[in-house]
Amino acid sequence: MMQRLFILLALVAAILQGCNNNSSVLIETPMGTMKAILYDDTPRHRDNFLRLVRNGEYDSLLFHRVIENHLIQGGDPNSRHPDPDVRLGTTSIGDPIDAEIRFPEHYHKRGAIAAARLPDKVNPELKSSGSQFYIVLGPKHSLDDIERQQSEHDNRNRSRIYLDILKFYQDSLQMLQDQGKAQELSDLQFRILDRVEEILDDRGRFQYTADMIKAYTTEGGLLELDGEYTVFGEIVDGFDVLDSISRVYVNLPSMRPADDIWMVIKEE
Repeated sequence: MMQRLFILLALVAAILQGCNNNSSVLIETPMGTMKAILYDDTPRHRDNFLRLVRNGEYDSLLFHRVIENHLIQGGDPNSRHPDPDVRLGTTSIGDPIDAEIRFPEHYHKRGAIAAARLPDKVNPELKSSGSQFYIVLGPKHSLDDIERQQSEHDNRNRSRIYLDILKFYQDSLQMLQDQGKAQELSDLQFRILDRVEEILDDRGRFQYTADMIKAYTTEGGLLELDGEYTVFGEIVDGFDVLDSISRVYVNLPSMRPADDIWMVIKEE
């Protein structure tokens, strides 16, 4: 009986340990192979990506957008054996995925894998593309860059909070304006701005950690994208391949490589 209990406990421990391991994939390209892990705390993106991999949906698709020292992007289903003049990057497989932005746990350091998406104006919920993704390169940043970007992130958050609050006060603001009550209108506007700052303080202002600062200043990345896109994995091997792809000749203005850079992704 005790032996069976020990065996059962060992099996449970093994299962639990397996659940905590990030999934890994191999991204084969003409330049070589990159190994990547997918984060378990972005399960919608992880599961969607693995489903596409297992179904062979990525095989023979292209990295259709390459910006040297910035990023490489792929996953458009129309990029499988396309004509040279076909515009790529406008389609995806399946429906958009709800955002899983886990900042500051996951950020746009060199090698980060993140989901592409439509712009804020048409996608205020920051939903991700069903298949398109990008891999980050990015320059090394100074401490001044990091401080400046922290302010930029706060300003973006401030604008979003303001627009959300404004919905509740639009009628009151319009009424005061129509009635010509300039002082009351001004007072209400200042109260709204004060409330925005209170909410921003409650939520916590944007702050980079020591580890992030070290990564951005010594390895590089795209810190301006943090908190805006879902980062769901990272490259752990094959950075030389990533660098080689980023340096290929591209056609302007599409940034599509002159020679196709295909991918085949396999679960490891």
